[in-house]
Amino acid sequence: MKRITMSLSPDLAYRVVREARLRHTSVSAVIRDALDEHFGTAPEGKRKLPFAALGESKEGDVGIRAEEYLKDLGFGEDSLGR
Repeated sequence: MKRITMSLSPDLAYRVVREARLRHTSVSAVIRDALDEHFGTAPEGKRKLPFAALGESKEGDVGIRAEEYLKDLGFGEDSLGR
């Protein structure tokens, strides 16, 4: 793999790190997945949302507040963050 250095806004960096923790994976893997999806190079049949990670929350109210958690992660927003 090729290593690339990039700068992210504090908000975007927070979202990427949070997603990596939810998925129990690296920040690099989250960014690779997002780029694969954006460019249409993601493997067929790959889930867009990591639903398995929702059940692993220590917060206890994920089922009730799932939409809020997903919105915090940026799901449901367009690429400009609107």
